[in-house]
Amino acid sequence: MSKSPAQDRRIRRLLTTPPQTVHLRDGDLVLYRRSRSLLYQCRYRLADGTWVRQTTGKAALEHAIAAACGRWIIAKHKAVEVLQRLHARQKDIAALSFETTLTKRVPHLLFRFSDGHQPHSLVGTFRRLMRDSGLALDANGDNRTLYSLRHTYATLEMLRGEVDIHTLSKQMGNSAAMIERHYSKLTATMAAERLA
Repeated sequence: MSKSPAQDRRIRRLLTTPPQTVHLRDGDLVLYRRSRSLLYQCRYRLADGTWVRQTTGKAALEHAIAAACGRWIIAKHKAVEVLQRLHARQKDIAALSFETTLTKRVPHLLFRFSDGHQPHSLVGTFRRLMRDSGLALDANGDNRTLYSLRHTYATLEMLRGEVDIHTLSKQMGNSAAMIERHYSKLTATMAAERLA
């Protein structure tokens, strides 16, 4: 399949554009494009201070930023360690590299029990975990649900103050206005603490 003249011009322009570096998240995430490369690479700092380098697989800066931010968020919350443990537990995918498991569409399930069974829903598993740990009810006497973890995550991120409302809204799939509406009490409390 041949490329159109417009595609050829775009590729020539990209290949002759000087290297570019973009620093994000207070320097914990760096995007860069090498000369003569169409794709952006990223490097990000893990919780233990080590750096990881990966390709974003994207040529457009805005798409590369989205891909890199997603990887940085996973790394920031040590989710990589959890996913690596899950990957190592599954004998049928142990031969696949961890990176391949994450980036390619493999027909194997990662989120399943050690016997290979994947429940239709994790709601029952979560309910048993809460019951067995004595955390089934919240402060109001209501049952905790798997969905309640979403609110817990948003609250903790807002209190930590490291993630802005726009990033949080993108992570959660809501508008910034929705996040502001539900968590405005937190932002007001945080602002008051900073001014005090």
